[in-house]
Amino acid sequence: MLWAVRGTSPSDERLRVMPWWLVLVGLLLAALLGWWVLSWLLGEADRATAPDTRATLRIDAIRTGLTVVAGTGGGLALLLAARRQWISERAQRHQEVVAAADQAHRDRVQAHVEAVAEAGQRHQEHQAEAAAHDAAERRLTELYTRAVELLGNDSAAVRLGGLHALERLGQDNAAQVPDRSH
Repeated sequence: MLWAVRGTSPSDERLRVMPWWLVLVGLLLAALLGWWVLSWLLGEADRATAPDTRATLRIDAIRTGLTVVAGTGGGLALLLAARRQWISERAQRHQEVVAAADQAHRDRVQAHVEAVAEAGQRHQEHQAEAAAHDAAERRLTELYTRAVELLGNDSAAVRLGGLHALERLGQDNAAQVPDRSH
């Protein structure tokens, strides 16, 4: 949770690659530290007066120096492993964030596609209703025009048929007949 303290999220930071020379410098420092400890311990061992003690101290100095080098190298290896683990965890979190964002985007696109399809369906239904209404109005107008044409005929029987046709149109289509109640 270091990013919470600094105020940045892990996705805001750029991933930096550790340069190869930094590892080399760490190994050289481990070797120099081991060399310095070995030299110092050998110098202390040489101060001993008895030859058996001096030989034992020199062996112990060499063993201790090698242990320091191995311990320092192990510490560096542990740091590199911890960094590798941190980078792996960070990459996993990044993949999860990207996958979640991708899924959210897919969900939004799917919802949009469904909304557009539904709007298209409503539009088609409205168009079909309008076409049916227009066809009914056109048929009514044609019937009315034919009935009025019959009223202008010379034959009384034909005119009477035109009146009956108009009466029937008026009864069947009461909404089209003007209101005479006022």
